[in-house]
Parts: sequence; structure tokens; C-alpha cells
Amino acid sequence: MIINSHKVESVCQIPKDLVEQAIETFNLLKENKLEDKIKSCDIKAYRTKNILQYNIGQELADKILPYISPHLRESVYPSTHGALQSADHEFLKKNKLKHLRFSSLHFVEYKKGGYQLFNRNDHLEEFSCKIYLNTSETNTINKVSSNTRIATGSKTGRVCLFNSDILTSEEIDKKGERLILVGALISDTFKPRILVNKPKISLLKKLIKNIFFWKN
Repeated sequence: MIINSHKVESVCQIPKDLVEQAIETFNLLKENKLEDKIKSCDIKAYRTKNILQYNIGQELADKILPYISPHLRESVYPSTHGALQSADHEFLKKNKLKHLRFSSLHFVEYKKGGYQLFNRNDHLEEFSCKIYLNTSETNTINKVSSNTRIATGSKTGRVCLFNSDILTSEEIDKKGERLILVGALISDTFKPRILVNKPKISLLKKLIKNIFFWKN
């Protein structure tokens, strides 16, 4: 776990039966061709629509959240945080993230050669999470500063949690066996920002930008 100012990167775990339920849910959604057609930073990948709009997806989210919420609260406001007085710590820990919830949840299945470009969505979400539904040789790469990267291995049931302003990516999948559940988390105090006149970036420019991030 890394805590740097307001930046958090931590890992927790969901049980095997919940992983199996998630995979069953993904297969059902895929059978019904509920693919998200909106362009994303996922290259050579199958991405579902936001599953929270379906009862089966909301049911899965409700079961996953109890494993994530307490862990994230402790990561953001750990009991050893020297910058906070104990009373302030307890108030923030119990109230600021009291009603943490998913605002979106997508399955992403990477095909052979698939990967994710560096990206972040802090204008729409407060925290991000990636739940690995199988084990692969690839890693999630989070860039927490200009010279600091954190690699989290893809292991079944593992949950990678981090602040939404951290740049995140997925390494190239050489075998095409990776399945991830990607979630956005917000608290009651979070207010989404509207991006005005956001410049459109071509795929070529995104690739060049990512090459720069990998070198720096």
C-alpha cells in the first residue's frame, strides 16, 4: 500500500465464490451481446456496458462492495496517519466515505495482444478499482509520479484500489487470457466535473503519449 498525500494504491481480495459469480455474469452479458461500443483506452479488448444498469450487475456490485469499502476507508485514513488528530481521523473515516458506492462497473476481456493505454477519470470518479477474475502473466501499471510506477500482478480475486487521479494502464496480454472487472467508486461528498472543450486525441497521439510515459 502506498500513501502519498491524497494518492492511494492498495490491494485486497474477494472470495472464490464471488469470482465465480462474476465470471458467470460476464458470460451471460457477453452471450446477450451487451458490448460497450463507446471508444475507450482498451485496445484489442471486449468491454461490456456499465453492468449497474442490469439487476444481475447491481446484485454483483452489492456483494463486492463490502469487501472493498472498509479496506479503502482504512487506506485513505489509516490509524497511523500522523497528519490527522484521532478525532478528525475517526470523523473522516466514518463519514466522508460512509456511503461509498459504485458509479460504474465494466467487464474487460483482453484478446491476444490486448492492452490498456494510460488513462484516468478523476473528473467522473473518486476512486478506481480493478478486480482480476483470472491469473495472468501481465500487470496493472499505475504511475503515481513522474518517476514512480507500481506494478500489480493479475491474480484471481485480487482487487487493486487507487485514487482516480493516478494514471493507470494494462500491460500487453500475449496470451489473451485476461478478464478484469473495472469499477469507479464515489462517496456522497464527491462532485463530478464537466470537462469543457476537451480536445480530441487521435489513437496515434495516445500511443505516442504512452510511449513517453513508459520512458519517463
